Amino acid sequence: MIARWNRREVFAGNSMQEFNRILNILSNKNIKYIWNKVNRSFFDRTVSTDMYYIYVHKEDVEEVRFLIRR
Repeated sequence: MIARWNRREVFAGNSMQEFNRILNILSNKNIKYIWNKVNRSFFDRTVSTDMYYIYVHKEDVEEVRFLIRR
């Protein structure tokens, strides 16, 4: 597991498609990651407002940012 103080956020967004694309890239490159999903629909439960977050080890940030920009 990646310790909280050693991880950096490489993705934050509400696109499940982009979230899955990045997770596939990380898995294919054997880069360890942690992800989180937060539901922000506090007042309106009819609209999905899920936010997705992906974190990697701070030493992998530059490589990951390069890979996901391709």
